[in-house]
Amino acid sequence: MTVTVGHNFLGFDLDVLLHRMAKTGTKNWSVLGRLKRNKMPKLQTGAGGMRDSTWEEKHVVAGRLVSDTFLNAKELLRQQTSYGLAELMRSQFGRELKYASPCRSLSRSRSR
Repeated sequence: MTVTVGHNFLGFDLDVLLHRMAKTGTKNWSVLGRLKRNKMPKLQTGAGGMRDSTWEEKHVVAGRLVSDTFLNAKELLRQQTSYGLAELMRSQFGRELKYASPCRSLSRSRSR
């Protein structure tokens, strides 16, 4: 079973991912969902767009389990005013969010 987990995945990352797949000509883009599709959905004007992913873009992941922590936080933490990762970390865990540099993370994974 495939599970996709992300923060604001359905609102931003999915659109960016689909734009990149379209630009590079990825043939099997429809494996993001359970349905075999031949036609790429209509995408927003620019990757990431100014709005949430369109209904057509979200429909690409039909049949897959998607956990979007941004949407989960909005649903469960109604008293929260900001749903960014740093703000959620601060309010829920009382700690500051530390970002790892991609190069450092990559070198660690290769050394194991």
